[in-house]
Amino acid sequence: MLKPAVYEEDFGLRVTLNSVSPDQIRTIDRKSLDATGRHSREQASKNIAIIEFGLDIDKDILRAVTGPPEDTAIGRRLTGADALSTVVGIELSNLRDLLELYLTQHGKLVYRERFPWVDNIREVGDPVLCKALDDNLELHIRDRVFDRIWMAVPDLVDWHDVAGFAFRRSHGTELHDDISFDVYLGQLRHPDELSVEILHKHRVFCISAETDAPKAEWPVYKCIYAELDRDGRTFLLNSGRWYEVANDYVTEVNRAIRRIPASTRLRLPDYDDPSESEYNRRVYETDRSTYALLDRKNIRYGGGASKIEFCDLYTRRNEIVHVKRYGGSGTLSHLFAQGSVSATLFLNDQRFRKEINKLLPTSHRLRTADGPLRANNYEVAYAIASKTSGPLVLPFFSRVTLRHTFTQLQNMGYRVTLNKIQCL
Repeated sequence: MLKPAVYEEDFGLRVTLNSVSPDQIRTIDRKSLDATGRHSREQASKNIAIIEFGLDIDKDILRAVTGPPEDTAIGRRLTGADALSTVVGIELSNLRDLLELYLTQHGKLVYRERFPWVDNIREVGDPVLCKALDDNLELHIRDRVFDRIWMAVPDLVDWHDVAGFAFRRSHGTELHDDISFDVYLGQLRHPDELSVEILHKHRVFCISAETDAPKAEWPVYKCIYAELDRDGRTFLLNSGRWYEVANDYVTEVNRAIRRIPASTRLRLPDYDDPSESEYNRRVYETDRSTYALLDRKNIRYGGGASKIEFCDLYTRRNEIVHVKRYGGSGTLSHLFAQGSVSATLFLNDQRFRKEINKLLPTSHRLRTADGPLRANNYEVAYAIASKTSGPLVLPFFSRVTLRHTFTQLQNMGYRVTLNKIQCL
């Protein structure tokens, strides 16, 4: 019942983090920023260190924490999110003093020493700030300032069954092989009157190649990725939600991504194909002596229906190539995670390597399927097809996932490269 912007976001979380030892946490609420975007709550049977909950500081936003405060005068237990919930014995006449104490706790910066990663990323919940950011977004789109704003398919799609994309559902509408502001604005009668309300109302349709009917659809707003600066702060629009990212964290992630090299030997042709599978097959058919085609050749692993694709293309030079057409954060984060999982199994599981050998032609088979494998003999090559004319620019949350994946694979000993395929 409170008016927007009259309350302090994350008030309860700040009070709790400033009051509770990081080794005395009972429950946490978190939201992951990976491909699945999960919300979860975890509770321990006793108070434990927050690190034992398995928080991934690159991918998880901490939404709430419960634990006993070090100062029992403010409660026996605190739970902090936007609101603060507490169990405390108090006389009503002392309530004002207690509230003053909570306000003092909120203003402290102790949490930055105990939980230094908390301020890296947070979701913007203030509707007034969201409205201001939306207004800024409107101006950028109307003025066609697209250096840090673009459109991308927000979810994973099976490109093998994609005839194209349309901004209208009517039969006979022209289909496009990708979505972009140029195409979208070109179909509007009055693009100068564009508003966020219209962006929420208009839809993007993914048309099936098999049925000629929409197989998925999203609001145009959800397909927009934006990075905007406001009052010296950095904000991101991703999958329809605004996030604030600490400037130092943005700089740190960007610096890490710039350190990832392109492959020195891998030379993939331009992408001018209806789907990823058709592109991979064309690359393979063009040079069978170099490439083995493993796209869509899944290996059963872990029991049940679990299937893992080792890679899309494998070369005789030991390059493990993962190809993906450019998409939103979820799509690219899934690509990076998939490469990490397959590389981990490849290094550690002989049975997995034997199954890979069954899929490879004789000329490409592994000599180390039965014995120990040296990861530094192999290159995990991420190859992303993009229409942009300049260097490859990834959505921020994809950059976060890639940085995390790059560190993991490097620690295993792999060479890791990031490569752009020019999409025609």
